[in-house]
Amino acid sequence: MIQSIGLAALVLCGAWARAQEQPFVLTLQQAQEYALQHNKTLLNAKDQELVARRKYLETLTSGLPQVKSGLDYTTYFNKEIEIDFGGMPMAIEMEDAFSGNIQLSQLIFSGQYIAGI
Repeated sequence: MIQSIGLAALVLCGAWARAQEQPFVLTLQQAQEYALQHNKTLLNAKDQELVARRKYLETLTSGLPQVKSGLDYTTYFNKEIEIDFGGMPMAIEMEDAFSGNIQLSQLIFSGQYIAGI
């Protein structure tokens, strides 16, 4: 009994699923547009064109002025170091250290840069 109910449910689900399918009808213009939108070769070519454009822009920006900066901070937690110089002890207190730098550079001439552009 349970097997026959399961079989009937399976048949009904299959019939319902087939009833949901509708034919895929396109005009010639729609088929051409669909082919252009889903052509893997064309999509890959567009991606490679985008990559080449980005590499060109990257090469172009390498000739522009470049600014680099950095900050360093070191703490010794106010630790005190004792050093003995041949019977003369000396205490040195370690203080926090802070430093910063800025570097500006500009490409003046490069044959590789001109060839890359």
